[in-house]
Amino acid sequence: MKLSLADAAIALGQSQRQVRYLIQKGGLKAGKQGGRWLIDSADLPLSEGQRQALAERAAQAHQALDKGLAPLERAARVGKDEDKRHYSVTDFRAYQAGMALLRELRAAEPRSNEAADCLFQALSGLSRGCHAFQPADKVARFVAARDAAADAVVHLLSAARDEQDPCHAWAERLEQEFLPKVSALLASQEKRSRRNRRDRLGSFFPGAGQEL
Repeated sequence: MKLSLADAAIALGQSQRQVRYLIQKGGLKAGKQGGRWLIDSADLPLSEGQRQALAERAAQAHQALDKGLAPLERAARVGKDEDKRHYSVTDFRAYQAGMALLRELRAAEPRSNEAADCLFQALSGLSRGCHAFQPADKVARFVAARDAAADAVVHLLSAARDEQDPCHAWAERLEQEFLPKVSALLASQEKRSRRNRRDRLGSFFPGAGQEL
């Protein structure tokens, strides 16, 4: 199992700087992927109990991912077995609302093109966040999605001639129908990330998670 620098630091009870120093001095095997350090859990100098706790946390994370327990609002799928459900960005209510708006913008006049491009980036961010594994990556993708959607609002408002202009109406819909759902998704993921971090700390150092 590959661990990030932060996860390895938690497992070892050290700071990320200490783990990085250990890597640089050759005391711990690690490799870089996409500019990030990744450490094989088998190379960590852990006790058997710590290894078991680490494996249990990984199993729980995979199970949550498989069942769609990440912070998405899953639509009910009538007539399908729970185990046969597929994890998809299309289950995000934010994505559903955003895609409906994007299709309207793309079919509209050229004044909405820049906003459509920003909204596309927002939906792309939701998709990337949906399929990211590390909690920090999910949060970063959802933040980027929210920012891109906010840019789309500005493009539409700047293109609107008055409050009766279709561009103004689209901007209002983005602010009322799409952005709140993205913000709720982000808040849910941030809360889950904090809880997971406390749980990991508590598994290695009982009582530590309660102090955060």
